[in-house]
Amino acid sequence: MIELEREPPAYLVRELGTAPEAGTGQAAWRDGARLIERYRAQHNVHDPTTAFGSRPSDQIVEQVQALRVQIRRSAVTLDRPALGERPAIDLETP
Repeated sequence: MIELEREPPAYLVRELGTAPEAGTGQAAWRDGARLIERYRAQHNVHDPTTAFGSRPSDQIVEQVQALRVQIRRSAVTLDRPALGERPAIDLETP
């Protein structure tokens, strides 16, 4: 982390600015840098200028949307709530 503070890559400077010398600002900068570095490692981002990589192509966005539709249809077919939807609860008692 100290190396990142001394010579931060362009993507960190772009997102967080330069690292403060000490205090709560330094702790917050380090937390932000850790989160960004973790995201980059988990998502295989290697772009030296943008912290979170490039925006997905329209084709990929459309594929993800199509998959969501398929998931919702499957949930309806199985008579289950779709991901992110809550089942209806009947609060009236007979």
